[in-house]
Amino acid sequence: MIKPTKNNLAKLEKIITSQNYVIRYEKGNFNSGNCIVNDKRMIILNKFFQTDARFLILTEIINQLDLDISSIPEEEQQFIHQILKAAQN
Repeated sequence: MIKPTKNNLAKLEKIITSQNYVIRYEKGNFNSGNCIVNDKRMIILNKFFQTDARFLILTEIINQLDLDISSIPEEEQQFIHQILKAAQN
């Protein structure tokens, strides 16, 4: 399993944003998730979450997204495949 480090979180954020999603960190009492607002694909996360919680939420969300992983570099494709494989277990 991939560890929820700041480096891995940054990789995951980079991949998601390369797929035309906007990741926003907001404060408040809400559940994190993804949505489409005015044709903009957004992922909203609680800004007070620690790195491991942010990483785990993004890995859950990435399973729900329709990502075109063929358009990203091979190293990032392998990273996404590892995340998806770990999420299935």
